[in-house]
Amino acid sequence: MLVLMRLASTAAVVNANRVKAVVCDIDGTLFSWAGRVLSAGNARALQKCVDAGVTVSIATGRIPGPWVQTVRDAIPNGALGPCVYGNGCIVVDANNNPLWEAQLPSDVVRRVLEFTRGGVAGPGGARLSVLAATRWEGELRYCELAPGGAPSEVAALIDRAGEPPAVRFETLDGFEARDVVKFVMWTQQDDGWAHMPSTVEALRGVLDGTDATILDHGEKFCEVLPPGVNKGAGVARLCEALGVAPAEILACGDAENDVEMLQMAGVGAAMGDAKPAAIEAADVVVANNAEDGVADAIERFVFGGKS
Repeated sequence: MLVLMRLASTAAVVNANRVKAVVCDIDGTLFSWAGRVLSAGNARALQKCVDAGVTVSIATGRIPGPWVQTVRDAIPNGALGPCVYGNGCIVVDANNNPLWEAQLPSDVVRRVLEFTRGGVAGPGGARLSVLAATRWEGELRYCELAPGGAPSEVAALIDRAGEPPAVRFETLDGFEARDVVKFVMWTQQDDGWAHMPSTVEALRGVLDGTDATILDHGEKFCEVLPPGVNKGAGVARLCEALGVAPAEILACGDAENDVEMLQMAGVGAAMGDAKPAAIEAADVVVANNAEDGVADAIERFVFGGKS
């Protein structure tokens, strides 16, 4: 747990550019990939924002879990503003009360389940980890299609990130009747596992006409989101809750799922080691994630520091 001393004089903290909210992605931006540690530099920058009356929010593909407390512990009184989870599927207020949530249409769920039945990518296809984000015993959890019950690489990743542990199932048959927020499909770089670019191409055909959002994350995984859902749409709802305009926010991100958020923000800042799509969508490129890129963006575009 990271404990910080409050700044000696909050009166000296001046928001030079009148940014009203800072919205940060998590993996590869505020944290290292699948990490749970907030660097001292990024934590100081978030604290400085709160002291200056700037709301700090997060917008992530992750689902809520113990990892959120790391951010709350790093800023005064746990003063985290409204947040976006599940790449825009879920928006909560500052007290973690739901403001908005989207679910996949049952037809989309049915098509995905048919395509991945048996834990493979299409009939006769190669192995694929399939996770449905849904409420299980009252908590949003990943329900993993795990024939044979063996945990996959992605289950270990979820644990490392501090998300609620995945629940493993021999089959996801019947999940059409559940409120599924999103699907995540993951492959491993081993023989017998699916080629993700080919899987994404096949999924596009399977889901043609449904308007479902397919997020292509490259060689290892992809996601299926409800129609019209992305981080930008989620952050727009966050702005409504705060009563601020998108032009009054600084958004920080690093990957394909951050594109819409970076484009709609007053300042969209991509980490120096961001994916090409994020860099192209951003207004500015700041320091690498490992070099406290969020802190760099905050100093430059909230407090008017030198670039």
